[in-house]
Amino acid sequence: MTSTDLVIPERRQLADFRPQGRSLRIKTMPLQLPEIGKIKIGMKGAARTSRGGTEFQPPQKLDHFLVTTLERGQDNNYLRDERVHAQLGEKPRDLPVRLVFDDPELNFQSRLVAYQGKTLWCHGDGITSQRLQKDGTWKEHDCSKCPLADPAFQAIAENQRYPKCKMNGRLAVMLDTASTVGGVHVLRTTSYNTIVGITSSLAFLTSVTGGPLAGIPLTMSIRPKTATDPTGKTQTIYVVSLGFAGAMEQLQSTALDISLRRERNRARIEQVEQEARLMLAAPIGGGDVLGDDAADVVDEFYHEEVQRAADTAPPKPTRGKAAASPPAQATAPAVIDVEPEPVTPQPEPEPTTPEPEPSADYELIALDGEVRTWMRGQEQNYVTSFLAELANAARAGKAALEGLWESNTAGLAAAPEGLIAEVQTEYRRLLAEVTRPAQAQAAQPKAVETAPQQAAPSTAATKPPKASTAAAPPPPPPAGGDDDLF
Repeated sequence: MTSTDLVIPERRQLADFRPQGRSLRIKTMPLQLPEIGKIKIGMKGAARTSRGGTEFQPPQKLDHFLVTTLERGQDNNYLRDERVHAQLGEKPRDLPVRLVFDDPELNFQSRLVAYQGKTLWCHGDGITSQRLQKDGTWKEHDCSKCPLADPAFQAIAENQRYPKCKMNGRLAVMLDTASTVGGVHVLRTTSYNTIVGITSSLAFLTSVTGGPLAGIPLTMSIRPKTATDPTGKTQTIYVVSLGFAGAMEQLQSTALDISLRRERNRARIEQVEQEARLMLAAPIGGGDVLGDDAADVVDEFYHEEVQRAADTAPPKPTRGKAAASPPAQATAPAVIDVEPEPVTPQPEPEPTTPEPEPSADYELIALDGEVRTWMRGQEQNYVTSFLAELANAARAGKAALEGLWESNTAGLAAAPEGLIAEVQTEYRRLLAEVTRPAQAQAAQPKAVETAPQQAAPSTAATKPPKASTAAAPPPPPPAGGDDDLF
């Protein structure tokens, strides 16, 4: 072989590094639906300082949807998605959405969750639950016999040391206004009415369509509702619902088109949902079932645990007293692993003195005597109902309007100054409107009585016609508007 000859190496077939019959995905890697935004009906309010000197942010409820990104602002709230709100409006109450799966349980997951401070303490499905022990392990409990979710159990003073158990719902939807396909927006709630309503709506829609739910255009709405809690307290709450904007025949036709399209494309939704169950299944005792949203869920829906944790935290040391008395060491609350006793009904309970209403509530005494209350964070809802009640009282007359104002003066003093001015301005305007017709009616008979006196110099033979002394009819009442709904 000369130096000009080329040496061609022997070609070797590359071996397939993938084991036979196995995939390239890490089996222990947790999979979940990619979240691209949040749908919220509440936010963190202004920062406050607890008795222990720790700052915390109490929750503030909203009467509309707030679509956010996954980025936080300086106030520790998620930033509003300006692009989505540019299409939906500043305060949308209806969102066009589509579900991801046919199985209602995959679209809307619900569990019973209890926190101790900001630590997950217990979570279950109503039959069995996993509870955190003092040694850090998880123990299975009978969730059906646990009284922690019973309002009667929480009403007893000595049971306040136990964490409060609440329903937790997580709805994953695709917004029609989203520019990206491949991610979902998530709504979290602890409202009993919302969780029961959405669960029932999904079951009803499934029965109408015969199974298909994924891809059907639906509308998610938020509406006010007057409800009475187990303690007998009446308040206005906001409930989220899910429905189809159309007739039943139109819904069935849409579901049929989706089924035919799947069959034509050979899409196996059953296999997709089986993979989704593995993706969404939380390992028992494997950490927080809420994932990265745990801290936000506690701050927004478990405000009593946030308050308790803030009150038990040691105060911040000051420079002047640091040398004299060292600050107390922070002690984490002991994990409670004692099974609470269920509430045993007493045949003749002793009368108890009702606790005074918290200063954070706003009270409105309606014309019919009904007392309505709102919690702090619902000031705008309180003012809206107040203005509607003033309009109803103005239709009844001046006396009813003044009586309504006098009976609610003390309750209005607890509202912010800006809202008080708004109500006072509307009251003065309505009072002026109902006063003017009364003054005009009072001046009408005087003009009629002067007519015979001016006609006196005329001859006795010509008798002037007798003027009518009947009072002018009152003006018609204003046309009924939206205020009639209150």
